[in-house]
Amino acid sequence: MDSKYAFLQADVEALYPSIRIEDGLNSLNQTLLNSNIETNLRVLIIRLTKWVLTNNYMEFNNQKYLQINGTAIGTPLAVTYAGLFMADIETRALNKLKIKKLPEPILYKRLMDDLASIHINKDHAKYFIEALQNVFPEQIKFTYEISENTCVFLDLILYKNKQKNGNIN
Repeated sequence: MDSKYAFLQADVEALYPSIRIEDGLNSLNQTLLNSNIETNLRVLIIRLTKWVLTNNYMEFNNQKYLQINGTAIGTPLAVTYAGLFMADIETRALNKLKIKKLPEPILYKRLMDDLASIHINKDHAKYFIEALQNVFPEQIKFTYEISENTCVFLDLILYKNKQKNGNIN
């Protein structure tokens, strides 16, 4: 196995409109279960969230429309909802690695639908991508790139620099 460090960068395509309401509500429910919120309050939060997501009307050119797929970007709930969805997905992917006794990323960072991680080598980065692919619902698509040299995350270009002492910076 190659022992060089590897960067993984990935981007979810069209995250908000791709989150099925039921998938997102399941992630929200799991998050609330993990936080030990009282059952009645958890059920209320789920019901209110569902109401917001299924009553998302907009007006354009004097016509009224109802968004029936995914999550509307304009609703204030969308950012938190999508963030909880992604956190649930990444937690399940990392748990899959643990269960299969596969190596976790050395470093993992995500901002909404953009993620970057550092792995011991390319094979370990591929294990993580496979774990993500296995837990993402089928309608969620993402692109990714694995590199031993650089990684673009948000507006940053990350690169490794081997120093004379052998350390990676």
